[in-house]
Parts: sequence; C-alpha cells; structure tokens
Amino acid sequence: MTALFFASSLVGVLIAPAGAGSAPATTTPLWGVDGFSAPPGSIDILESMMGQSFGATSDYLQLDQAAAWPDSVALRAMNQDELVFLNIASVRLDPSGLKIPVCWRDVADGNDDGLLQNWVNAILGSGDQSRLLISFNHEPEVSNGSQPRCETDTPADYRQAFDHVHTYFVDGGVTAPFAFVASGGAYRSGVVDQYVPQEGDFSVIGTDAYNKVADPLDPKYRTADQTLSPFFSWRQGHAPNLPMLIGELGEHESDPNAAQWIADAVALIDSTPGVLAVNWNVRSDPDHPYSPLLNEASLAAWLSGVSGSGSSVVSRREFPGIWAEGLQGTTDWPQFRGGPAHLGFNTKERLIGRKNVATLSGLWSAPQSGVLFSSPAIAGGTVYVGSGDQDLYAFDAAGTVGCRGSPPTCDPLWTGPTGGVIAS
Repeated sequence: MTALFFASSLVGVLIAPAGAGSAPATTTPLWGVDGFSAPPGSIDILESMMGQSFGATSDYLQLDQAAAWPDSVALRAMNQDELVFLNIASVRLDPSGLKIPVCWRDVADGNDDGLLQNWVNAILGSGDQSRLLISFNHEPEVSNGSQPRCETDTPADYRQAFDHVHTYFVDGGVTAPFAFVASGGAYRSGVVDQYVPQEGDFSVIGTDAYNKVADPLDPKYRTADQTLSPFFSWRQGHAPNLPMLIGELGEHESDPNAAQWIADAVALIDSTPGVLAVNWNVRSDPDHPYSPLLNEASLAAWLSGVSGSGSSVVSRREFPGIWAEGLQGTTDWPQFRGGPAHLGFNTKERLIGRKNVATLSGLWSAPQSGVLFSSPAIAGGTVYVGSGDQDLYAFDAAGTVGCRGSPPTCDPLWTGPTGGVIAS
C-alpha cells in the first residue's frame, strides 16, 4: 500500500498557507458597523441596546499608515472576534494631515513597494488573519477631498495597481482574502465594469451604499431597493459565487420614511443569499446623519433587524473565517500539469507565492494500492487521479467528505474501472 498525498506543489487550490482560516459558508449576514467613522461612544451605546457586540467592522487607513496597524478600531473588533474589513487607501498624509494621492501607476510599477512591505510586516505581525478582509482603495471611481485621486489615474491603472498590491501581499505571506469594493452608484451606472480587477485578485465583492437625501421627491433619493439591488444584480451576473460585503450602508435619518427604509433594506439583505456582512454607517454629524440613534422609529427598526437577522453572538462565533471557497485559491487544474501545454504553471494562482510556499503541508491523504504515474486533475472541488490498479478515483478536494482523522485520511467519493493502467 502506498499513500497518495495531495500537496500544494501539485494542486494550489487545495491548501492554504499556515495561518489561513477556513470555514463552511454561512447563510447569516454579519451585523456590522463602519468603525472608522463612528462617533466616540456610539458603538458602545448601540451594542448595549443590541445586547451583543457587532459581528464585523470596517476600518480605513492610508498607504503610509502601516505603523498604526492594528489601530484602536481594529483592536476593539479583534478582541470581540469580529470580521475586520481593512481598506488601504492610495493616499499619503502630509505633515499637516492633508491627504495627498499616491498615483496608481506608481503603485503598479512598484515605486511604492516600501510602503507595501510595511503593510505586509504589520499584517503578519498582528497575528491570526482568518477574520481579516483587505481591500486596496475602495470606491476607486470616487475622487474628492477625503478620497483624492491623481489627475492621471485611469481605470486600467487601478486594475494593475490592485493586482500588484494583491500579488505583493500574497508573495509576502499575507493569507487574508481581498475584496473589491465600489460605490453603489458605480453599480447603478455600470462604471464598475471599468474598475473591477482581474479574476483571482479578489475573493469578496463589495459596495458602499447610501440614501443621502431626506426628501423622497428629490431626484437623488434612493429607496432601499434602488440602493442595493443594482449591486446584487451585478454580482449575480458577473461573480455569482463570490460572497458579498456591504462595507458601508447609510440612510438619511431625516427621511420621513427612514424606519421603513431600514426595514426594507434588512429584508432585502436577509432574502439575498451570499451576503457576508453589512456594516452600518452610524455617523451623526449634520453632513452625514446616518445613525439610527438620530431617529427613534429608525432605531426600533434597526434593532428589530439585528434580532431578526440571525446575526447573533452564537451564529457569528461559529464563523471562524472568510468562506472556504474564498480561501482555497483561484482556479482549477483540469488536466495533467494544468493545461494543454503541460507547463505546470498556473498564471491565476494568487494564494501561494515564493515567500510562503515553505509553510505548506499536506492537507489529506488516501491509501492507494496501485502505482501512480501522474499528478491529479482538480475541477469543481473534486480531485481526479488515475492509478496503476486500472481504476479512476475521485476525492473531495477539501478533505472533508469521506475523510476521518487528523490529518485526514480519505475514502474516494467514487471509483470507476477503466480496464487498463492509467498513466496520466
């Protein structure tokens, strides 16, 4: 008897580097908060009213702020086992605190790799990454004083910069998955298509969605359906298997229909499969009146939403990481050595890099009586391997179904006789 070992050198989609989290998919959206913009004390008040802590937090830092990570917002969330969404903006801060854009072309060309290395070091130094989700420059189609862009920036520059940041982080040992997050308006207008990074660079699709006006007769007024449905529809048409993050969600609390807006938003989110988390904006300043604390009826609807959503302490404590399919790599190996040219090289592999390959280990094994001449093929979550015993074998790639022990030993999902030795 020989043992059949599936190592990442053969199948990159099967094994994450040491420290990467994985978990079965959850059907319950995490009830979260935009922790970065929340007024002091507001999170404590809302958590007291909910009778539980939030399940997710959004945090925003600049490209030159790696030394601040994890900041107080992240530390609070980490201490409560929350999912932390970290957005790294392509911005520097000058000595006066003014935001200066870092051009995407410079990032893509590697001119700011020193800043990226600082972030890699900070993320690795913060420990467990299984509850961390990363994005580079959310809302790339937006340019204003708080989110400045270079005049020369183009959508193509952004896509290449995103790819460079993702590749640099992965090569440096970062295992947390990436999210691509655009504004709600980008999904309504279709401009998101110009900015979406290449397949394999992100494992979560996201949006920041608001109704920013109080008057239902204002042409800029958006119902909950008008706010969220374009995002849900785009994801269904372009990335139906990716979990969704609502990184920011806000309703103008002077809207006379605010309570119903919140109730409608919650119902829509709860009825849409695949929502990972919804992080509410709870600002209360006059220019950003989104906190449900500003409106008694809205607060009641909001609290009803969290209790009815199922995003309880118990349910999210059973959520140790981003969905497993978001962590298992980016692509299949559907034939011997990956493709018709048999190069044994996968250009879409983003999880495993030069700097973390040494941390890989076998995920599972299976006893095999015949001689194995070739590496397996992997497609759709199943490993297929031919044997010298004249049978074709199929195994669960995740090492779960039909598997037992630690490390697991797996039985085949099925076998099929071929009448001859399978050499490839």
